[in-house]
Amino acid sequence: MNFTLAIIALTAFFLVSIIALVNLLYGLRYGAMYMKIPYRTLQKVLQMVPVKGKIVYDLGAGYGHYTHDAFLYGHAAKIYAVEIDPFKVFKLKCMYGHLTEIEIVKKNLLTVDLSKADVVYCYLFGPLMQQVGLKAQKEMPPGSTLVSVEHSINHLTPAIVDEEHKIYVYKF
Repeated sequence: MNFTLAIIALTAFFLVSIIALVNLLYGLRYGAMYMKIPYRTLQKVLQMVPVKGKIVYDLGAGYGHYTHDAFLYGHAAKIYAVEIDPFKVFKLKCMYGHLTEIEIVKKNLLTVDLSKADVVYCYLFGPLMQQVGLKAQKEMPPGSTLVSVEHSINHLTPAIVDEEHKIYVYKF
């Protein structure tokens, strides 16, 4: 009996490890792995850049923590949660697919048109954030805002910086 339980536990551990590894490697294939934003940082972003009534893009949405709070607490008019990982897209659609205010977009974030965005939110790794900065500078309309958590954009000067939470806000 104990041997059978040990085999079941070992098999379960092995399967969970394989699933976690596949998820990590799949995310790295597209240039970024998933990292959850700290809750206090997320709340600070929503305080610094209000989204009420605005069109918001969550680039690299992951499991939708920013999308959730921008909708529920920020009262954004429309949120586009952009994610390329099919596992995360599936979960996002299960959680938010029934809401007309949130659209799940399965696409590479560097190919999404940002010309209608009021606010673009990103929590990406450094080199990818530099590419997003170039894209935003070309596509985002006057009066729009780009928010980067963790990484500044080398060729842009932020309008607002929160050093404690590493939040960089760019105005166009």
